[in-house]
Amino acid sequence: MIVVLANKAEAREMAKQDEKKTFKISPRLIIIPVLLIGSLWISRRSGVASSDLKRKLPGDDIVAHSNWTIDRSVVLNGSIDEVWPWIQQLGKRRAGWHAPSWMENILKSYAIRKIDTTYQQVKVGDYLDDWGTGVQHVVQVQCPHILLIECIRKINPKKGETKPIRPMDISILTMLKPIDSNHTKIIFRWRSHIAWYHYPVVRPLGGTFDYTTFKIMIAGLNERLAAEQLQKD
Repeated sequence: MIVVLANKAEAREMAKQDEKKTFKISPRLIIIPVLLIGSLWISRRSGVASSDLKRKLPGDDIVAHSNWTIDRSVVLNGSIDEVWPWIQQLGKRRAGWHAPSWMENILKSYAIRKIDTTYQQVKVGDYLDDWGTGVQHVVQVQCPHILLIECIRKINPKKGETKPIRPMDISILTMLKPIDSNHTKIIFRWRSHIAWYHYPVVRPLGGTFDYTTFKIMIAGLNERLAAEQLQKD
């Protein structure tokens, strides 16, 4: 009887040791927090230093009570005079979104791949179509450095409106800075105010979407700039 009990105790002890040996941390326990932290990071910044987040830029006063600011920056392969026309013509029912060719082929949707003079006359006070629920109102244009817009609610003809009114608490700044004759830094700032109960979901998801579309645009712009330079050569 004693021998049987001893054997059982021994077996239990061996089983515990086997459990300890076989215990492994699930990759999900590591991947999920990393993805969450990463999405929170890129939801508000990419390509900028911490000091850049605090600097005052044109248009910051449009949404003075902003609780969500996105700052992005990257270097484009072109002079500021080469880059600016592409920035001016971006947009819905304009030159489109400058995606790279591989993505356009997949989506079967093609943006303009040349400078179109039709879309080079953006001026303060213009209303431009937006992909969202509003329109873009041009607030400041400083060629070839600054394009600042605010998002406005769409027209409601039933209320007798003839032009967009009521700000949507969104401002979008695109600013160019020359680095040298072949490179230009693009600085992007998006400011908004959202309800606190939307914050935990909208910020990481919306910020990740913004980061993705920004990277797509940069890839498309560099592709177009390279093609333009080849034509010049």
